[in-house]
Amino acid sequence: MRFLPTAIAIFIIPLAVAYAPTSALGSSSSALSALQTKAEEAQPKDRSFIYAELVSQMTEVAGQQFNSGDPQ
Repeated sequence: MRFLPTAIAIFIIPLAVAYAPTSALGSSSSALSALQTKAEEAQPKDRSFIYAELVSQMTEVAGQQFNSGDPQ
């Protein structure tokens, strides 16, 4: 069952980053991409922590977008 959350993260997170408006991500886009690359290259025992950090940063960006009035 550990495979399922990892598989979901591998497919969902890149899609979320790819479809996020680049103007809204600003400079954090490169940070998110770097963190995603780091997670993909990490050892299996470290991936979950790195993906959690990536989701945290994406949530922060989404919160900033919401607070700025961007409904998408």
